[in-house]
Amino acid sequence: MLDKEAKPYKVDPFVIMIKFLLGHKWFKELWDVFLLPELDAIFLTSQSMCFPLVSLILFLFGTCTAYWGGLLSSASVRLLSSLWLALKRPSELPKDIKIMSSDVTILTIVLIIISWATCGALAILLTYLYYVIKIVHLQATLTNFKNSQTVNPKHPRRSEKKSNHHKDSTAHPLRLSASDAEDSLRMHSTVINLLTWVVLLSTPSLIYWFKNLRYYFKLNPDPCKPLAFILIPTIAILGNTHNVSIKSSKWLRTASQFPLPLAIGVIAFGSTQLYRVPSCVFISLFLHALCNFM
Repeated sequence: MLDKEAKPYKVDPFVIMIKFLLGHKWFKELWDVFLLPELDAIFLTSQSMCFPLVSLILFLFGTCTAYWGGLLSSASVRLLSSLWLALKRPSELPKDIKIMSSDVTILTIVLIIISWATCGALAILLTYLYYVIKIVHLQATLTNFKNSQTVNPKHPRRSEKKSNHHKDSTAHPLRLSASDAEDSLRMHSTVINLLTWVVLLSTPSLIYWFKNLRYYFKLNPDPCKPLAFILIPTIAILGNTHNVSIKSSKWLRTASQFPLPLAIGVIAFGSTQLYRVPSCVFISLFLHALCNFM
């Protein structure tokens, strides 16, 4: 759901059409009536019709960058999980699927306090590291489970049947099977890719705070603080989210309609003003997290 709209032929035509229409006075007046912000792009006229090709090339370049960044992120998770397996043998797949636990709640409160007392970008970075650790642990656990399945194939089948029995039963909490863990891992990989861009776009604020740390401990004004306050609980929920709870959500169909408008909004309003991009990413993550409750 989170990455299916990252296709130029779905996003770019809408943006190009809006840019062209904004070159006409009547459409510009209609645009102002709805109090919509100005586009972060060159307006198209009949004398500048070569711009769509340039826009498409830039969009393809950005899509390729995101794609290869996703591959690099997945490879890094696998490498870190191998290191995790070498240092510590992980436990079995999670038996009980809990969206929030006491430890996660305490960690969320601590990160929010860090965001308020120091720098929002620092809290976002720490939240990102927490999420990466969670996914590395899940990858290591899944790898360990597959290795044990290769050694003893009969036991995992009984375990998976038992897991499916608990999944279908309403008297017991949901349990995670190997296939569910793989689906969840793919979902978390997409979340990491989106969250990476939020961290990168908030890095200038973090660097500025770090350079001036000798003068003040709390960054004020902090452009990343409002985002950190709402992003931290969202990531805490997504960190304990599995594909089982997402698939059974009634909100999933509604939430799946938002990525395309958000992608259009990023291209239309965040091309030059990049501070708007994390907000669009957060909306997508927040809607995804709501699937656990609706």
